Amino acid sequence: MTSVINVLRRPCTGPAVWAGPDLADSEEWVLRLSPTQIDELEAALHAVRARGLPLLKMTAGDFPLPTLACELERIADELENGRGFVLVKRIPVERYEPPRVRWRLDFMKGSSHGTTFPLPA
Repeated sequence: MTSVINVLRRPCTGPAVWAGPDLADSEEWVLRLSPTQIDELEAALHAVRARGLPLLKMTAGDFPLPTLACELERIADELENGRGFVLVKRIPVERYEPPRVRWRLDFMKGSSHGTTFPLPA
C-alpha cells in the first residue's frame, strides 16, 4: 500500500511542470487574436447584450464564434491538460469601460467559472 508521504515525495511530471526558462524561447503558450477573431468576439458580445441575456443564462450557442471557437477549445484543453495557462494577446481593452458584466471564456466548455474578460459598454 502506498502511503501519503510516498505519494507526496514523487516528482511531479507532465506539461504542467515547467519553469520560466523552459518557456522563454517558445510561443506555444501565446494566442494572438486576429482582427477577424476580435471582430467576431465583439459582435457576439454586442448581440448577447442587445438580447438582454443574463450572464448565467448564456450558453456557447448564444455566443457564435466561427473562427475563434477552435482556439478556445484548444485553450480549454491547455488549461485542463497542458501547462495550465495561455496568454491571450491583442484583446483591445482600451475599447472597454470598467465592466458591470463579465464574459467568461469557459462558457465554451459549458461551465460557469474561470477566466473573465470585460464586456464592451
